[in-house]
Amino acid sequence: MKLSGWIFIIIGAITLITAYFLPHLRFFLYIGSTIAAYGLAKVIFNFIFKEDKSLQNSTNYEQLAVKELQESSCKRCRNIIRTYDNFCSYCGCRLK
Repeated sequence: MKLSGWIFIIIGAITLITAYFLPHLRFFLYIGSTIAAYGLAKVIFNFIFKEDKSLQNSTNYEQLAVKELQESSCKRCRNIIRTYDNFCSYCGCRLK
């Protein structure tokens, strides 16, 4: 299960606040700060590399558009047809 970086930041902050107000848990200041730093690094890393995912999605849309254009042509004359056409406007072939 993948946890978001924000969850690590929240858990780290809760640990930091608890350890700050309870003197016998001072060791948990280090643990809380480590968890919060890890969460912050994870959020920054996801923010930086999120642009690459959007570029991948745009290429997927382009591939789908090309595939749709290839599929929306008459089988007899290869004329481009609309999805709601029942007959080819060029050769009259029945499409549906």
